[in-house]
Amino acid sequence: MDWSKSEVQKLINAKNDRVTFTKYDGKSPVWKYFELVKVDNASVPFVRCIQCSCVLKWKSKDGTSGLSSHYDACCKKLPTSTRKLTDLASMQPAVPKVPTHLKSDLADALVWTCAKDIR
Repeated sequence: MDWSKSEVQKLINAKNDRVTFTKYDGKSPVWKYFELVKVDNASVPFVRCIQCSCVLKWKSKDGTSGLSSHYDACCKKLPTSTRKLTDLASMQPAVPKVPTHLKSDLADALVWTCAKDIR
């Protein structure tokens, strides 16, 4: 039977016993975040993201660039508390944006402090 992505996703969301997952020992490091999907013990052309349980269409000839793109986007959406320590090592630190009015207020306060100290 040809399964659609939405049908497979519904089975996974319902935690149906017909769906099983297997790890794939591919060369790419992205495989530690994905599992191959089987329905009724038959392989289907889909993988599941371990982080968000999203189903992605995948065939071996497709390569892993799509999986890597999904993982990069998926990891950014996750709250920090659900990320693993190993995931954090590959991420760039988030630098908060300081509003312009606060920068201006800080600059004024520094100028005032310097002027007052020099008298």
